[in-house]
Order: sequence, then C-alpha cells, then structure tokens
Amino acid sequence: MPPEGSHRARAEPAPPVGWPDLLQSGRYRAVLGAHFVSLSGGMIGRVALTVLVYRLTGSPLLAAATLAVSVWPSALSGTLLVGLAERYGGRGLMVAGELTAAALYALAALPGTPVPAVFGLLVVASHAGAVVGAARAAVLPDLVDDDALYPLARAGLRLATQLAQIAGYALGGILLLAADPARALLLNAVACLVAAAVLWFGVGPLPRLLPAEPTGYVRPGTPPPPQRLPPEPGTRTGRRIRSGLAALRSAVAIPRLRSLLLLGWLPGAMVVVPGALAAPYVAGEGVPDAEVGVILCAAAVGALAGDLFAAHLLARGQRYLVERLLPLAALPLIGYAMSPPVPLAAALVAAAAAGLGGLVAVEQHLVDATRPVLRRRILAISLAGLIAAQALTIAGAGALAELVRPAFVVAAAGLLGGPLLLLLLPTLRPRLP
Repeated sequence: MPPEGSHRARAEPAPPVGWPDLLQSGRYRAVLGAHFVSLSGGMIGRVALTVLVYRLTGSPLLAAATLAVSVWPSALSGTLLVGLAERYGGRGLMVAGELTAAALYALAALPGTPVPAVFGLLVVASHAGAVVGAARAAVLPDLVDDDALYPLARAGLRLATQLAQIAGYALGGILLLAADPARALLLNAVACLVAAAVLWFGVGPLPRLLPAEPTGYVRPGTPPPPQRLPPEPGTRTGRRIRSGLAALRSAVAIPRLRSLLLLGWLPGAMVVVPGALAAPYVAGEGVPDAEVGVILCAAAVGALAGDLFAAHLLARGQRYLVERLLPLAALPLIGYAMSPPVPLAAALVAAAAAGLGGLVAVEQHLVDATRPVLRRRILAISLAGLIAAQALTIAGAGALAELVRPAFVVAAAGLLGGPLLLLLLPTLRPRLP
C-alpha cells in the first residue's frame, strides 16, 4: 500500500505568470520608471542634435555620427565595467551614473559651449549611462522572485524603452521647432536627476555576486551545479576589467553562446539603419525636417507592438513562435530599394522593428545556457554587444550614404541581415549530447 500522501509526489505544473505577478515587485517598478524617465530625456537631446548637425553640415556621415557618439561609449563601458555591478550594490551604481550624466548634460547645455566640447561631454555622459545599463542588466534577476518572470521583466524594460523613445522623439521634434538644442540637453539633465531620485528611494540594497568559474556554460541535458557565493576578494578595478574581458572571451569561444549573442546583436543592428539615415533620407525626399520624427517614432511604435506580441506569446508558453519574429527585423527593409515616400518608409521601419520582439526569446536561451554565477555577466555582455553592433552599423551606414543614396544603404542592410538571421535561427534549438 503506498504511503499516505504519495499522490502528492508528482509536482503540479507551474501556473502561468503574467504582468500582474511581475509588477508586484516595487523594486522592479522603480527601475522601470527610472529607465523610462532617463531614456525619454536622452531621446529629446538625440533627435535635436541629429537634425541640427545635418542641417548645418549636410553630411549623412556626421549626422549618423551624432548617434554613434552617444552609443559607442556605452558598448565599451558596458563590456569592461560590468564587474562593478557584481562587486558593488547595483542601486548605488545606477544612482551614481544618473547623477554623473545629469551634471555632464547640464554643462553641455550652458550657453556658449563649443560644439566639440558638447560632443566630448556627451561621450563621457554615455560612459556614465553605460554603467547604469550594465548595473541594471546585472541586477535584473534579483528584482523578480521567480525565474519564470525574467523574460517578462526584460520585455517590460523593452516596452519602457519604446514608450520612452516615442515620447522623447515626439517632444524632441516639437522642441526643435521652438528652441535650440541647449534646451533639449537641459531637459535631459533634469530627467537624469529624476531617475536618480526614483532609484535611490524606490530600490533597496541589492545582493552582490562575483563569478567563481571561468565559464558558466551549461551543456544541454546536464543539470547546473549549485550556486556558490565566493569570498569577497580585495580586487582592484583593473582586475575587474580583465575579468570582464575574460568572460567575453569565454562566451565567444563557445559555439552555442556565440550564436546566441549574434542572434541578439544582429536584429538591433539592422533596425537602426533607417533611423541613422532618417535626416538625409527626408531631405532627399524634399519634405520638412519634422518627417524625421515620423520615421524615428515608427521604429519605436513597431518595436512596442513586437514586444507586446512577444510578451503575449510568452505568457501562453509559445516561445517557439516568438523566435520566428527575428528575421522580420531585416527583411522589410528591402522595400527601401524603391525609395518609398516617407509614410510607406515609416511602415516598413515599423514592420522591421516589430521583429525585435524576438529578442526576448534569445535572452531566455542565454539564461538557460549559463550558470547563475556567470549569468549576470553574460547578460550584460549581450547588452553591451548590441550597443556596439548598433554603433558600428550607424557609422558604416553613414559612411556608405556619402557614396550612394540612403535608400540603397537601408535596402542593403535588409538584404544582408535577412539571410543571416534565417541562417542563425536553427541554432536556437541545441543538439543534445
């Protein structure tokens, strides 16, 4: 006779999780709100500077460089300084980064600041923002109580990102008609201050976790070892930077992790091409500069729709359908070969941006393929690599647009990225040993 209660031995299936479960975390709500406010201010300054530079120089390369200048430092700092988020409390790093960025943006907004000095201050402010982003990516698993909520937590941050882009691009375009870029940069500084206050009062102390192994890769079919908290070593910043680079080398040396990282970087790199060339494309169509905001907002709206759809599919346990969104990030851009009018171009950009919803599935595969002791670093490396890919793509697209029409550059991005994404997509299904 079976012992009493043996009918309970079989585990009940875990109930599905959704947005109400995620938003019960007050710390996650604070991080989400601070991210929205800070990024909205950043978008206001970005759109104003991009249009202004192209209006003054007429150079697609320099117009695209205004975006690359604000993006590239984030990739460098995010890769090298991710160890800081593990060594120190995440809240302190995020607050310090926001306060530093606020001070730098305020200096850039001072009347009479030379344009080269403004660019230099923006580069340093981007480094501060990279520390915030790396810390946010590293501590995100600690903000939710259930690992099953992590994909939704990432999707929530992306939703906040797209909403902030929509609001920031719209408000930046309006300010561009009535004020100079200095006003936009001042608003950027105020937004960073507000974000710092939200983080400080809304997020409590967060745990610190240092990786104890050179690689955290988990082969499919093998259980991960128990998580270990190593003793606190008295390391210096240089050793933490070398540790971050070692984690990057370990990740790219493993074929599956390398494929997952490429799948996470390529869609975002393709989608930024129309936005990087929006100013010269609009000028070539002979329409007002305000149409630049239409293309930029279309990308944000499309990405928002893709993330909402992906979150809906994830809540129903249909991750395999979310993965199928990835090739959409490049294929619609081929339509730019016909030099469509701005409304049709915006529709193509929105369709491509919807493919970014598939990134949440890639990130979940990264979580499944790495052990907890290294998971934070791999996720931060993934974010930093995405930013680097976008910066390189922006610079390359601007350089090519000096030689050929911007529409052809966007179409070429679709022709190159679409087949690559289709080729990499099967790697999401690993072979069991």
